[in-house]
Amino acid sequence: AMLRESGVPAFFRGVGVPLLNSVLMNTVMFVVFEEVRSALPDTTGGALAAGAVSGLAQSLLSTPMDLLKIQVQLRGGHPLSILRRLAARSGAVGVASTRRLDEHA
Repeated sequence: AMLRESGVPAFFRGVGVPLLNSVLMNTVMFVVFEEVRSALPDTTGGALAAGAVSGLAQSLLSTPMDLLKIQVQLRGGHPLSILRRLAARSGAVGVASTRRLDEHA
């Protein structure tokens, strides 16, 4: 039914956002880890703290990206226009929140 109604592109709707998210998350994780690691003592505790900060930075970016991915997959459309609509409706904090998705519709 999906193929008949929307064609082959429907199977790939929303794929660009997860790919971008993957590249962004890996970049953030390694860059933040290395920067924090170089500022801390060369100990196990320093590595643990750098990993924690790196994970926090990654989480702060991945929540809005996951929301955007889901909205693109559910509603279709261009990711930037969806992001603008979400920001206009909920503000920057709303875009980064984990509230129910139907509140963002």
